[in-house]
Amino acid sequence: MPTTTLTALYAQIDGLHVPHGQLALWSLGQSGFAIKGGDTIIYIDPYLSDSVAAVGGPARRFPPPPGCRHDRSSPVQ
Repeated sequence: MPTTTLTALYAQIDGLHVPHGQLALWSLGQSGFAIKGGDTIIYIDPYLSDSVAAVGGPARRFPPPPGCRHDRSSPVQ
């Protein structure tokens, strides 16, 4: 995913207004998802490294998704 597309995804997640009682869902590749309800964003299974490639496995197909280390709005460290 090109950097401009990734930046657009961050902007979309941050900027989307989710009405009370509803959720928004984004696929982050592999088995990762972002879920937003109100002002809260939850990341499920975001793959934040390229650890598999370091031991001879395949390189990741997508850049790291937004996550705790990358998302300034996340209260979880």
